[in-house]
Amino acid sequence: MQDIIKHSAKVNLNNEYDIFSGYLKCKECESNLTIRKSKEYTYYACPSYVRKRGCNNKNTLRKDILEKKVIKEINDRQAIKIDKLNRKYIFDLINMIYLNKGGSIKIEFKRK
Repeated sequence: MQDIIKHSAKVNLNNEYDIFSGYLKCKECESNLTIRKSKEYTYYACPSYVRKRGCNNKNTLRKDILEKKVIKEINDRQAIKIDKLNRKYIFDLINMIYLNKGGSIKIEFKRK
């Protein structure tokens, strides 16, 4: 977990952390995907394609959809009886996602 926290400690111009920073790569050129914003959405895109530097991968990945898929995957795995250590990891991951979005939700892991 500490590796994830250290790895995702990159801050953008708005002083926001991005938990997926450095983990998303372009399938074609293997560049790290970067965050872009449109009027409606925040999404990840290949910087080599955006800057017209030889990559043809025009696919993008919306940040909100990625977050929903991560949360769904966590919920699916949680349904399969997860041990306490993994649950703490999942709660930490969920907290990072929500707290990075400026949310006021904090989930606590209580040891039994």
